[in-house]
Amino acid sequence: MSLDAIIISNFDTESLSGSNPQRLSLNGRVADIQTILNYIRNDGKIVNPVVGSDRDNWAGTPTLNGLILANFLTKKGFSAELINDFYRDKDKFINAVHRNPTLIAVSTSFIYSKDHLTRVIRDIRQHAPDSFIVAGGPFVYQSYLIHKRSDEPLYSSKEIQQSYLFFEDSNRPSIDLYIVSHHGENILCNLLEILRNGQSPKSIPNTAWYESSSVHFTNRIDEKVSIEDCSLNLDEFDDSLFSSNVMPIQASNGCPYHCAFCNFTSDRRFVFSKSIDEIILELKAVARRGIRYVWFVDDNFMLGSGDLNKNLNRLANENLGIKWMIFIRADALKNIDFQLLRSAGCVEVRLGLESADPGILHNMQKRADPDTYRIVVENILKVGINCSCYFIFGFPGETLETAQRTRDFIKSIEYPELEGIMQWSLYPFMLAPLSPIFEEDQRKRYGLRGTLTRWSHTTMNSEQAQQEVIKTILSTERSGAIYRSDNMLLLDTMTSEQKKAFFNARNILSKKSMTGELSSSEIVKGFCEVIPSSMWNV
Repeated sequence: MSLDAIIISNFDTESLSGSNPQRLSLNGRVADIQTILNYIRNDGKIVNPVVGSDRDNWAGTPTLNGLILANFLTKKGFSAELINDFYRDKDKFINAVHRNPTLIAVSTSFIYSKDHLTRVIRDIRQHAPDSFIVAGGPFVYQSYLIHKRSDEPLYSSKEIQQSYLFFEDSNRPSIDLYIVSHHGENILCNLLEILRNGQSPKSIPNTAWYESSSVHFTNRIDEKVSIEDCSLNLDEFDDSLFSSNVMPIQASNGCPYHCAFCNFTSDRRFVFSKSIDEIILELKAVARRGIRYVWFVDDNFMLGSGDLNKNLNRLANENLGIKWMIFIRADALKNIDFQLLRSAGCVEVRLGLESADPGILHNMQKRADPDTYRIVVENILKVGINCSCYFIFGFPGETLETAQRTRDFIKSIEYPELEGIMQWSLYPFMLAPLSPIFEEDQRKRYGLRGTLTRWSHTTMNSEQAQQEVIKTILSTERSGAIYRSDNMLLLDTMTSEQKKAFFNARNILSKKSMTGELSSSEIVKGFCEVIPSSMWNV
């Protein structure tokens, strides 16, 4: 049976975190709980399969970008095959190519550079050399906005031209058409119709293509996106999509804040929150498919709604048996009923704290303060909810003293005596085009030079920021990096004290691996001392 579209939504992309690469690894694999148990059982080596790696962990969550796009096409009457992760699902992709798709749609939600996209497309072309490939999403749209400003010195540097699309012809990905849009779902439908009819796609608005080494942009039109476009009909997907037991849900879209380091292309027309009734309907649909965990992928859960307690009460009363995780601003939780938060199903809160220095927070336009951070983190952990905190080192104004203040703060919120567990991810500052801090007025204010991962300002440079990340990792004693691939069912067989002992042992071993060699016997011994023996052969 022929196929209209193959949608590829992710590429096993590495995080931009500075602490993730420093996590403990075993035989080249991240040392999550299931990998460690496999390592113990097999006397210091990994023997495939690693049971529990493909389910019941946050890293196994399908990405929402592909789900929404596949659902949208299906509702419009098109047939679509979703490839959630190209490199993990390559066999599924190859089988889909044999169905002669009209096009292959590549989302760039998890693409961070032109080189990255070029490598991905090259690998796709190995199996689909003659297919029509279209790319859209955040990286394409950001590249367009940057290209529009290419007559400005800041946006015409060699580094930017090498990093983004629509500049240099060299090393450009073999893509037939780009959808240049905030939300390109309707444009993709239009493209499918045109290709079906054998017509040229070069008249479609909000697109771009290359011809004779030059990029051509079509005319721009305004687009409309409704809340319904972001909803999911899970009945349209086969059971394989739910095998991980984890699903993403979007309770709200967009972010009304303007943090100075953020280059997400925001448009207030696309900022909205679903009603609690809609959210409950989606959770019920998820529960019917046997899902145990939900990752709310909002930039700020329910936009930090002031009636969050009311909504949590509704969720608690539904008693759906689903555990969920959110990202939210700390100040949105100041007046929350934390016990109600747990009763509603929340098992982890992610907080973008960024810094513990008031001056740096002011520079970041965070409108936040460390005292609020401390109170919120403590209250989260008190009720047994885990807390993941995200920090940035090196933002303009950062000094060795302000970095130390953040480091001391991290150690002060570890709270080993509380039931919940605090973990972190540490990022060296990235000077991203289109972010407020990238602009000329801010550069003059801070003596800021460079772009992306290579920069300097009057008080720090990118190399020093990397060093501050490493120094923080090595100095923490009762907290450590986030391991999203930990199998949560395995962790749930352990008491809170056992989990903390396990996390601490892993943190100690990861720090040792950063500064010297670790023997397999040392690793096995370290974990056998903290993991209950009843789990070794689970």
